[in-house]
Amino acid sequence: MSDTQQSVAASRLSELIAADPSRVLGLPTAAARWEVFACLRGIGDLRGAAATLDAIAEMSGPLAKVLDAQAQLWPLLGRADEAIAAAQERTERFPSASGEVALARAYIATERLDEAMAIAERLYARAPQNPTPLQLLARIALEQGDGEGAIERYEELQALNPEGGEAQLGPARAHVAMGEEEEAERTLRQFAARAGGVTQPAALTAWAELADELGDEATAVDLRARAAALWGERAAAILPDLEATPVAREHDPEVAPPEAIGDPDLAVADEVPVEIAPEVLDAARDLFGYDRLRSGQARVIAQTMRGVDTLATMPTGAGKSLCYQLPAMLLPGVTLVISPLIALMQDQLASLPPAVASRATIINSSIGAAENRRRQEGIARGEYALVYAAPERLRQAPFLRALATAGVARLVIDEAHCISLWGHDFRPDYLIVPQVLPALGEPPVLALTATATPEMAREITGRLGRQLDHVRVSLFRHNLFYEVRRLDNREAKLRAAVEICREQEGNGIIYVSSREGCEQVAKLINSELKGRRYDPDIALAYHAGFASGDRAERMRRFMDGDVRIMVATVAFGMGVDKADVRFIIHLSPPNSLEAYAQESGRAGRDGQPARCVLLYANSDNATLRKRAKGDEFDIETLRRAYAQLRRVLGRGWGVVAPEALALDAPASSAAHEGQDQDMRVALGILERAGLIERQPDAPRGLDVTLRGATLPDDDRWARFIAAADLYPGEPTTIDTVAVAAELDLSPAELEGLLLGWAEETGALGVSAGRRDLCLRLVLPAPPDAAASLPRLLDDVRRENEKRVARMIAYASGRTCRHVTLAAHLGERLDPCGTVCDVCTTGNGERGARNGRDGRGAGSDQIPRSALPVPRSDAEAAIIVLDCLRRMPFNVGKSGLTKVLAGSITASVKEDRNPRFGALGGLSQGRIDALIERLIADDFVVRGEGEYRPLSLTPRGEAADAGALAAYAAPSAAPSVARSGAALAKLTTGTARALGEERAEDGAALDGAQAALLERLRAWRSAEARERAVPPYIIAKDAMLHDVVLRQPGSPEELAAIKGFGPAKLASFGEAILALVAGE
Repeated sequence: MSDTQQSVAASRLSELIAADPSRVLGLPTAAARWEVFACLRGIGDLRGAAATLDAIAEMSGPLAKVLDAQAQLWPLLGRADEAIAAAQERTERFPSASGEVALARAYIATERLDEAMAIAERLYARAPQNPTPLQLLARIALEQGDGEGAIERYEELQALNPEGGEAQLGPARAHVAMGEEEEAERTLRQFAARAGGVTQPAALTAWAELADELGDEATAVDLRARAAALWGERAAAILPDLEATPVAREHDPEVAPPEAIGDPDLAVADEVPVEIAPEVLDAARDLFGYDRLRSGQARVIAQTMRGVDTLATMPTGAGKSLCYQLPAMLLPGVTLVISPLIALMQDQLASLPPAVASRATIINSSIGAAENRRRQEGIARGEYALVYAAPERLRQAPFLRALATAGVARLVIDEAHCISLWGHDFRPDYLIVPQVLPALGEPPVLALTATATPEMAREITGRLGRQLDHVRVSLFRHNLFYEVRRLDNREAKLRAAVEICREQEGNGIIYVSSREGCEQVAKLINSELKGRRYDPDIALAYHAGFASGDRAERMRRFMDGDVRIMVATVAFGMGVDKADVRFIIHLSPPNSLEAYAQESGRAGRDGQPARCVLLYANSDNATLRKRAKGDEFDIETLRRAYAQLRRVLGRGWGVVAPEALALDAPASSAAHEGQDQDMRVALGILERAGLIERQPDAPRGLDVTLRGATLPDDDRWARFIAAADLYPGEPTTIDTVAVAAELDLSPAELEGLLLGWAEETGALGVSAGRRDLCLRLVLPAPPDAAASLPRLLDDVRRENEKRVARMIAYASGRTCRHVTLAAHLGERLDPCGTVCDVCTTGNGERGARNGRDGRGAGSDQIPRSALPVPRSDAEAAIIVLDCLRRMPFNVGKSGLTKVLAGSITASVKEDRNPRFGALGGLSQGRIDALIERLIADDFVVRGEGEYRPLSLTPRGEAADAGALAAYAAPSAAPSVARSGAALAKLTTGTARALGEERAEDGAALDGAQAALLERLRAWRSAEARERAVPPYIIAKDAMLHDVVLRQPGSPEELAAIKGFGPAKLASFGEAILALVAGE
């Protein structure tokens, strides 16, 4: 390719992006999009690079790579503060050494050298053999004008990595800083002599900058010309794909990406067979009338029965309720179900079979105080196995005591996304759930949701403080046809909605964003579709503005089929369990893609075909953004809330009625439903920021009677009597706040103490009235509160913006609708091909549909029934040691046993440890005994702490067949069939564990080895291009050849290959081992 052609390609690339930056989102892969960004930055089109980066960021959200790129690019455009903010966000969202390096580089670029130095010195102290901290320290010295200090650092760097580009260029820069230009010129001439072989344009540009400093104009021009040629070649390579992407229409300035997020590859429950005990299946049939369980249900129920903490992501209609209702009938104690809505609890209870309903109850505000007390007494007596309650009930001490008395077998969190601040339906009262787990005896947890993104799933796990096993059931529902209709305005939308209602048989739901619009649309449907004015209504409105009784009646009419169409706001949501909904129309996009997945998923629960139609206009983009902006809490609102709390609470604990803390609602609150920003949310944010402490709700006053029975043996008794001014037999109402302060307790703690005395000794009679919020200010305020609160609000704001971007991406995208929804919620699907508008109109993404037969990994795994028993305990012991060596994180004995046995509940499967199931022919008891023997013989050590993690001792690291000779007794005869292929696989793995090489050095490569070498070289080229260094800096050919011959299976084995020192191992070890393993 000529220089002219390269220049034209680069110019054309800039031209296309300048005209429409969103065009980059039509490229088929993330790598292609990043290549456009790299080319634009390389040719000096920083504005084009920034526009490209903005488009990528809007699509993918704040990924680590996006934030790194922003931190590097923004200083070049004079956006220093934004660069620092991006780097700081990177470290907060993705804590790692790489994030700290990115922040240090941003500080250097913005001349905040002291802060950069602090990070660099900390990194160097942790890893003195890692070249990156040395590069940072040398660069800081240069920026400070300390040439000698920079030279010292570069000499250390050269000792670690003499061939690295920075180890040559850096000293030359330092010599210039010291005025020793002759030495720098000599180094520049050496580089210029070999510049023709340099393939990294960024390196050529960096040396050209040195030539500028030395005044060597000719060399600078030559090096920049070479760099421009290389960038031109890369631009020419990507240009055809970019030109082929569709151009946005003039009225559509925001062409959406072909996918909402990256490339998820998450397993789903269907792939794993589950063994269910006969008594569970019998109960499913006898109590609930089910002859079989769905695969997802089976796995969750199995884990519930075993007491495994679980997060289950299951689509609407997948039968989540049975996952806890069935175990509740079989397990001793109470299964407590936390549910966000009274209607949802009532529907659940009403739908239970009689034999189950007789052992179930609900506790909520719809029941009178006397009835609630009676039911709580019944819970304490063990009359109920299944209890439904709202999360705020967990703030009430009597309820907690009743549960603790009965014993909680499992805590179920329904609609678990409500606990996530990033969730589309965040409910502050859910934050109490993890706080009460100790009071309930730390029961196992089952969290259920249909709409948790991977980020939300991580927050749910973090909030609960448990390592939840995440069960995912495929989100694909073949009976739902998803479509988006692009329309010009609201009028066109209304026409389309009426037409769909006219042509579509069966029941339907139309979602509208406002109460006023809801009633208007219902009226329109009736006027257009009713044959005569006095005919029964076809459509009915439903929103939170109706009285509760009116809402219940409207719900009943729709559920009973008296009206065919419900026009509703999001108030008509959780608890809507009508199986035969044939269509759902959204008159405008909801606030988030997960909300859309949940609402549209209410169609077709009976498995019959149903339509999900989103009506979308360009004006919806601005509406979504305005709505998100109106839903934000600003710092001033929180300051007002905090000031109110200070006035009411003073410096100690207080009991405060919620209405006494009411905040002014945002101006936009009347525009839509379900997004109330009231004092409850403010309290949740202030609590999360550490500015307030909240305990279970408490009464302001307690009616107490001193009965004169056996007195408590507690030194607080006399203090309490004096503070409360009690006399035998005389009922007294005490001020819980004042008396609690005298005993150095909170009001909630005081109530618990008094109830305990009453139950244990009978010395008191205690009764409580209304309960209110029990709060106190954290004083002095945390030192970082002034900074953490704005950051928290910024996080919420950014998450809102990302939600809007992804909703727009779905509405205007050209990827299979099912693929986009599933990807957002963490599952990879093949294009549906038949049940969405994109696939059926031929406007989908490139490439033929692969079908759904092969969904998920692991189809080529050896069946567990085919795994052999090792020939001796020595061979089994080697497998145990090798499995522990290959674990990606620490595990205890039980966790290691499950991996070796190939247990379905293992935290690591074959994709992360090739020894998964390697002892599948042995019982778990036998494996457990073998691990104990290895611990006793000092091959394995057991750590301290709750999980007592296992690790290899030096003796275990060096163990071979000779060291394990005492274990040579034959293993028990296998109870399963064995295959030759499985035996070969096991034998090969054993040979690797013993340190044997598969081929001698210098041997000719066979076909598989040659293919691996090519994969390694391709990876090296990509890595070198990303780092702007020559490929040999990543790894020499001889090193890759040794990798192919030796096939290392662990970091230790890779480190034994010449050239793979600590730095290369840290930087590239994981990627190389993954390639060797065939990942």
